[in-house]
Amino acid sequence: MAREFTYWPKGDVRTTNKTRLMEEKAQSEKPLESKLFVGNLAWSITSEELGEAFAEIGEVLSASVITDRQTGRSRGFGFVEMATHELAEKAVKEMNGKELSGRAIVVNIARPKTDRDESDRGSHNFDN
Repeated sequence: MAREFTYWPKGDVRTTNKTRLMEEKAQSEKPLESKLFVGNLAWSITSEELGEAFAEIGEVLSASVITDRQTGRSRGFGFVEMATHELAEKAVKEMNGKELSGRAIVVNIARPKTDRDESDRGSHNFDN
């Protein structure tokens, strides 16, 4: 016996949370080709300063320095999102190895965030 499925339009109250979560995940898995990873940042660099440095290359959509949740101090890396893939490639070529606040920064196209299991988060089972 064939089973019939009813599909509701996006935003319909009958759309389940699971469907919405699947749609959001698909959106977040778009290529990150215009988002850059910036490493080896000086501890004193702010998100604004990072954005200003990359604005010399072209339009910056966002810039953020990643901070420690408990201390609020910089973790020494951040992300910059350029307006286009071409600007991102140009930024990698021109900014990788460039000195920023006394440190040679590392610039690469950002990779998608991967799901980590508990073994990656420092939880250890010593009962073996």
